[in-house]
Amino acid sequence: DELVGMPLSALHLESQEHTVKSIIENVIEKGFYQCDVRHVRRNGNKFPGVLEANLITDEAQNPANILLKIRNLSAFEKIEEARRESEEIYRNLFDRANDGIMVIQDKIIKYANSRLAHLLGYSIEELVGTRSEEHTSELQSHSFISYAVFCLKKKKNNT
Repeated sequence: DELVGMPLSALHLESQEHTVKSIIENVIEKGFYQCDVRHVRRNGNKFPGVLEANLITDEAQNPANILLKIRNLSAFEKIEEARRESEEIYRNLFDRANDGIMVIQDKIIKYANSRLAHLLGYSIEELVGTRSEEHTSELQSHSFISYAVFCLKKKKNNT
C-alpha cells in the first residue's frame, strides 16, 4: 500500500532517469518490458533486480497505467559471487598443482594443467580436445606419475 501512488523516481537512481523514460516508452509501444536494473530501497541501499513492466489500458485501449514487478536478485548475486570465488580457488589449485592433472569427459581431455603438459611435452592447447587414450602409454611410461581418471557423466533423463 505504501508504494501505491508513489512517483516512479522513488524507485530508481537519479542517474537511471533516461533509462526509466526509455522503459516507459517501450512499455507503451510493446505492452511489456523486462530488464535487469539496480533499485533503491527506502533507506537508500541499492539492490540488483529484474524489473517487469506491463501496460494496463482503459476500455478504449488507451494506456492508463503501468504495472511494475520488481524481483530482488540480491541472494542470486551473492551466490554467483561465492561461485566465482570458489571457481577461482579451485582453478588456482588446479593450475598451480605440482601434480599433472587432467579432466576427462566422454574420453576427451577437457582440461589439463600446465604441470601435466610439461611432463608429457605438450602445450595445454595440444592436450585439450584430444582423446585420453592417445596419452595412456606416455602416462604409464612416467613411473613417477600415478593417475586416476574421473569421468564426468552427463545426466540423461534425470538418471
